[in-house]
Amino acid sequence: MTWYSEIPARRTRQIVGDAWLVLWSALWIWVALRLYDLIMNLAAPGLAVADGATDLAGRFTSAGEALGGVP
Repeated sequence: MTWYSEIPARRTRQIVGDAWLVLWSALWIWVALRLYDLIMNLAAPGLAVADGATDLAGRFTSAGEALGGVP
């Protein structure tokens, strides 16, 4: 079994097509990784706010429990 055609012109087109597919795939992998990094950078402030809100909720819960026995 041969990988490519034995006709030179067709073989050249096949090799160029395969190279193009590899480059195209590499480009989109690179774009996906850059997009992932961007989204993670944009998520950092939101995660910090969420952590602060969780801490605040815990403090309110503690305060409510402490004041729960007050008539």
